Amino acid sequence: MISKATENAQLRAEKIAKNSGSTLGELTLAKMGVFQITGKYSGEDHSWGGALNTSSREKAASITTKLIYTLK
Repeated sequence: MISKATENAQLRAEKIAKNSGSTLGELTLAKMGVFQITGKYSGEDHSWGGALNTSSREKAASITTKLIYTLK
């Protein structure tokens, strides 16, 4: 799950760099955010401290990553 979030963040950063006429440079900082585990289709709110649903059998999970790159 962490590798998918990181890959997604890198693809977004590459698109932003391309749209601004730049290319993505070196990764200078990577931070992992909180895990959100909520009931699937529950509409539960995500919280800054993370969420852990223990009552639903079906779960949905997400994680936030922050990557900082240099631009060329």
